[in-house]
Amino acid sequence: MLAAIAPAGAAGAKAQPVCRGSSGLSSLIENRPPAQLPGSVDPSIAASFGVLRRASTAGDEPPPLNPLAEEVGDRLAGYYPGVRQLFQFPGGRRFFLVVGLPRLLPIPPAQCLPSQLRSRRKQPVEDELKRAQEPLYCIVGVATLPVAGSGTATARASPKSTPARAFS
Repeated sequence: MLAAIAPAGAAGAKAQPVCRGSSGLSSLIENRPPAQLPGSVDPSIAASFGVLRRASTAGDEPPPLNPLAEEVGDRLAGYYPGVRQLFQFPGGRRFFLVVGLPRLLPIPPAQCLPSQLRSRRKQPVEDELKRAQEPLYCIVGVATLPVAGSGTATARASPKSTPARAFS
């Protein structure tokens, strides 16, 4: 067996960046539920949505075992308190408005990019930092489905996301 051993603390040794494999974008996106953000939605955004101007009601509570966090987790890094129910269909399907900040696409260190892209890395990094400050709203449809024999229900969601400023 052959092994190359470098002396500990060798002069001039730099820590190499951790470059992820080429398994696609899904390996770059973290699979974490969004965190609840402190504070509340910016007043200019709340003014754009009548549902955010009203006080929260019991109907605004998502169903138990709801999948909202899982469904918006790939879009939102965090969400503001005050999820609001928009409407409910007679069959039980409910739609909620969730406002939060976008989950950002991590830009790899320059050393991990192909040489022809390294000089252009600055602009995507700046764009992502700017995007991090722009709230998004997600409209999430939650269907309550009976679980056979248990007498309980589970929920399934299907989100759509749009920049909140689109309505300002």
